[in-house]
Amino acid sequence: SSQDEGVSKLASLMRRSSRDNDSSFHRVNFTRVKASYEVRIFPEMRVASKDVVQRVDHLQIFSRFADLNHVLVRSLIHRSNNVRPADGVMLDDVGYGRREVLTRTPLAAAELTDCMEEGFLQDAREVHQYVIALCCIVVLFITCAGSAIFSLKQPSIVP
Repeated sequence: SSQDEGVSKLASLMRRSSRDNDSSFHRVNFTRVKASYEVRIFPEMRVASKDVVQRVDHLQIFSRFADLNHVLVRSLIHRSNNVRPADGVMLDDVGYGRREVLTRTPLAAAELTDCMEEGFLQDAREVHQYVIALCCIVVLFITCAGSAIFSLKQPSIVP
């Protein structure tokens, strides 16, 4: 009957459509890499472990997550010698930070010095901001004093 013809025609169209779609798919190699990292905290850093955990947790915010993804992709692309380096690399998830106390070997003196220099750079930035603010205040006082002197000056008559 006509209904059976319609069903068989629809079934043949669907088979043909599925065969056409099978040719559009390509085999893709997928590699998933799970990485974990640790941040060592020591007195020379002058940062509390709670602050470090909060900074890691802030990576859950989309803009920071996207920035981290961008940095990761760029570093993988620039460090690869392949013709198609890190094609389609993407960061999937950043877990929340957690604090653990582990025993590790002490840092080398050079690494410790680098960390201390980072602290000195932060101190220098802070001092620089205070100096700039102080200079702006001094310029403001000089401008006010000059304006007051020139506005209060009365002409003198010299014979």
